[in-house]
Amino acid sequence: AIIVMGIISSIIVLICWAIALASVAGITDRQLEYKAKSVEKTLTEVYVATINTVPDIEDNLHRPDRMQGVMKRIVELNPHIRSCGISFRENYYPQKGRWFCPYAQRRDSDSIVIMQTIGGDEYDYLDKPWFQKAMKAKEGYWSAPFFDGTDNKTPLVAYLVPIRDERDSTVAVLGIDLSLEYLADDISKQLFSFKDEKEKWSAEKEVYY
Repeated sequence: AIIVMGIISSIIVLICWAIALASVAGITDRQLEYKAKSVEKTLTEVYVATINTVPDIEDNLHRPDRMQGVMKRIVELNPHIRSCGISFRENYYPQKGRWFCPYAQRRDSDSIVIMQTIGGDEYDYLDKPWFQKAMKAKEGYWSAPFFDGTDNKTPLVAYLVPIRDERDSTVAVLGIDLSLEYLADDISKQLFSFKDEKEKWSAEKEVYY
């Protein structure tokens, strides 16, 4: 219920897009209901992966070099997740400099790319509204849609959750990203899976044998 209530408008638009396809492809309400539940399941898995990682991070704040491995493991173990990163407040680790954001990303080849930090003069996350909002948040929430900063074209949404130290002070933001393209492709494939493999669809949705 938490996930459904917190779902962002883009996911709802995605479901509406699937419904529009139904009128063309003859998809039943039952099949659409199944896919809606499938999207909800994906969102839940991302949410659970985020929440389950928080204690590990908070228990190891004294070990900054461990964070890279944690980010990589999240992406490796969760095929729905496109990327993730943990953005620390300014100079939290003096030895790491002003910015410290261990980050891991799944590429098209399914390889995991690790970047030690995505912060810097070219991208100062400390000044970004998403970071400032999440640092003030009491609990996690779904972000508004945005484009992946590494390619500026992949549409994403993120579940953002504040990370707190032993004094209950917020010291970082954990963000786990879900690709809207992944969701759209997944819905499209499954909606048409009931069609005979011999059918071929043209751009005008005509059937050829």
